[in-house]
Amino acid sequence: MLSGKGRIILDARAAGPAAARCCYRRAAFLRCALVRKARGSRVWVGRAPSQMRGACTAEVAPKAREVAARLVQRFPWGRAMRERFMMPAARPASSSVDMPTLRIDADIELAVEINPGADPAVVFLPGFRSSMNGRKGTYLQALCQREGVRCVRFDYRGHGRSGGRIEEGSVAVWCADARQVVERCAPGPVVLVGASMGGWIMFLLARDLGQRMKGLVGVGAAPDYTDGLEERLSEQQRTELRASGLTYRPSRYGDGPYPLTRRMIDDGQRMRVLNRGLELSCPIHLFHGLDDPDVPWETAVGILRGVSAEEARLTLVRGGDHRLSSEADLQAMGDVVAKMIRAEREGGR
Repeated sequence: MLSGKGRIILDARAAGPAAARCCYRRAAFLRCALVRKARGSRVWVGRAPSQMRGACTAEVAPKAREVAARLVQRFPWGRAMRERFMMPAARPASSSVDMPTLRIDADIELAVEINPGADPAVVFLPGFRSSMNGRKGTYLQALCQREGVRCVRFDYRGHGRSGGRIEEGSVAVWCADARQVVERCAPGPVVLVGASMGGWIMFLLARDLGQRMKGLVGVGAAPDYTDGLEERLSEQQRTELRASGLTYRPSRYGDGPYPLTRRMIDDGQRMRVLNRGLELSCPIHLFHGLDDPDVPWETAVGILRGVSAEEARLTLVRGGDHRLSSEADLQAMGDVVAKMIRAEREGGR
């Protein structure tokens, strides 16, 4: 099998010597080089020598994938080995991206990465000052590859690799970005996964998508997080905000300071969701850390009280922080997303 970096990996015991020799010949032909048997007869690994590893990803890996696909079809052990040994790491962006940028305005392009696959599409909505390449985004990309469904990740304007300045954005602006991405890159049924501010945008989008929504997963969801934010500023920060419409807040995560503008506060008031109720019919699952220092867990309880969905669940994580990015947290999130994907597949048959 082919891992994320151009390596062919298969189970030597299950494959048998003939199939292993067959794989060796193909790997040698592709110059993935020096297939060797690991002690304990667990795996055979083919790896490009150091001087050609750069070329392996760009040129050799696509051919190796074709060979691996033929092996999967030819040998009965192939399908089982694919499920057993496919690693959760994402493929290189150069081999999986359908659309590197998406033009929104005349001078704004959003960075977008799409892994092709079946419906429902999984769309990841990152948080404020976060990017699609964080641990949650890359974990979801790998999950979607295993499930064979489309995965759409992107950076809001002013974030990550997208154009624009973060100081010119607001939840209304970033929600409009997300809506464009969903409409143009995931026009069918969707599962939305929102982290922090992305959880706020997730609920705003879900009200418009109607029956296309097949599931909502929130991780530290922060709807209406601008409520009361101005009152919590220092006197100096309030003075700066009144004078120039911009101030900065410190960050506990080492990626600050965070900008706060008058537009962010005003647009946040207009885009509130908790005071209006959420008429949703799709399954909803929220994850929230009991030790979240940024968004209290009571916010998640308030969300569930305001939704009309019959299937709405909350997982409170003891000792969990705001980001919930540990391996156990990611696994729990992935299990829920996979369940929603499979439920939609079974229901659509």
